[in-house]
Amino acid sequence: MSEPIVKQEAEQDYDPHRFSAEPKRKPNKTVLIIIVAFVVLMTLIGASVFITRQYLSDYMAERAERRKEEQEMKNANEEKGRKGKVFGAGSGASGSALPARFGKGDEAKNPDADAAAIPLLRDKAPPPAAPAPVVPVAPPPPPPPPLMAPAASLAGGGLAGSVAAEPAQKRPANVQELAAQRALTAALTATPQVSAANLGNRSYLLARGSVIPCVLETQLVSNIGGSTSCVLPQHVYSDDGKVLLLEKGSSITGIYENNVRTGDSRIAILWQRIKTATGVVIDVDSPAADQLGVMGAPGVVDNHWPERIGAAFLLSMVEDAVAIQMSKNGQGRNSGYGGASFNTTTTLSEKVLDSTINIAPTLYKNRGDRLMVYVSRDLWFNNVYNVKQR
Repeated sequence: MSEPIVKQEAEQDYDPHRFSAEPKRKPNKTVLIIIVAFVVLMTLIGASVFITRQYLSDYMAERAERRKEEQEMKNANEEKGRKGKVFGAGSGASGSALPARFGKGDEAKNPDADAAAIPLLRDKAPPPAAPAPVVPVAPPPPPPPPLMAPAASLAGGGLAGSVAAEPAQKRPANVQELAAQRALTAALTATPQVSAANLGNRSYLLARGSVIPCVLETQLVSNIGGSTSCVLPQHVYSDDGKVLLLEKGSSITGIYENNVRTGDSRIAILWQRIKTATGVVIDVDSPAADQLGVMGAPGVVDNHWPERIGAAFLLSMVEDAVAIQMSKNGQGRNSGYGGASFNTTTTLSEKVLDSTINIAPTLYKNRGDRLMVYVSRDLWFNNVYNVKQR
């Protein structure tokens, strides 16, 4: 009794159509889409080349016709100039010797007489011109007196005609007297004079030309200028290396502007003030430089090419499509509604390109990048620090 039951169960488990119930896979259309896109792209390129060649041929034909018209006008003007010279030779004689169209009454009936009278006028010499009257010329005024004295007077410190030359100054005995003498005569010399000086106690000095390393705390985006800050990653010592002037962790604040133009790869930063951890502040007013000392902070530049030429490119494609349709219909660019559409699209493309081509690029400077402060002045800390020798 149990065997038929097992066979029946086996027959119920077997389904000859069980594979037909599986879902069918969708065909892959990626290759077809790529082929269609390629065909469309090649069609647009071919249409653009065709329209460009047609436009160039029309332009060259118009240019040749314009040159021909200009040459004809030039020849006509030269012919008129020659005729004017021939008839202008007899302008000083009576009206009876002029051609018919310039005469009056019966004189215009004999053109042969007029033509014969013209060479006779050429042979006559013009009447001599009357001599020009002689106008007496007044003698030139005397030269004004010189404002400055000659070199000999200037060496003595006086003016010509007013102050007599002083005796030569004595030779200075030391550097202080030399500096005082040069300060008195600085207005009379063209080249500025300089003198050597001692820096003094260099333990309180951060000299001009020193560099201060720092790490950016904020990210920079050049679309809008603003403020920024960086932090010192290490201690900064005095000019002689004996005194700690700026502790590690001191903050430096500065400003930057949105003056990045096409082709720029750096942004200018001006560091203004340093604040130490102990509350000491000092104005630096020094530029930023990279780790090699090159002025400015380098960054990643986005030139916004899609925004600058994308709209104009799309409108140019619409213009090409309109031109292709017009060429199929056998219409010109200046005929009917098709010509109006073509001219409108061209004007719109030019306006869109003029408004978007001057979009300024954007420079990005990441937070955490290392920069340097190139100190452009002597920084003194003697009024806040008091160092005692042990």
